[in-house]
Amino acid sequence: MPAPTALEVISTGSTTTNVANLSSQEGATTELPVGVSLSDRIGAAPAADRAALAADDTATTDMSTVGFAGAAGANLFNINNRGALAVWCEFPNAAGSATVRIIYYDSSDNPLFVGEALTFAALAQRVSAAGDYMSEPRLVDSYGASQYRPYLSVKGTGNVDIFAHPI
Repeated sequence: MPAPTALEVISTGSTTTNVANLSSQEGATTELPVGVSLSDRIGAAPAADRAALAADDTATTDMSTVGFAGAAGANLFNINNRGALAVWCEFPNAAGSATVRIIYYDSSDNPLFVGEALTFAALAQRVSAAGDYMSEPRLVDSYGASQYRPYLSVKGTGNVDIFAHPI
């Protein structure tokens, strides 16, 4: 996504106004005004990006579409112009823990870089009376990347579900 280089004439009702904007990643016909901070809410009952992980990903070092990203980027999630990702985990075990890194990708499914190590631990609070144990969320920058996939660097006791949501 290039930085806006010039003002474009866009319609604002019955008049036209020069507004700095850029094309959204969702579609070239959707323009975003520059300088407006947008944040999404996390919808009801989000699905885990990676569920019931019983082992860490350290055996996988190839982050390309041949490896971790999946054929044609099948394992990747879109960021869609959001400035940050909210990342959290759920654990079926009260002693659960995990270290997660976000792997960032461009719009052609090519790996760009590896995000910082994010540590999570199961808290006393549960999703339901007998449900998974929750963790604190971590907010990480999207760094202008187009896509991402959570990478489990270290898995503690029990399985882990990893959630990440662009906001």
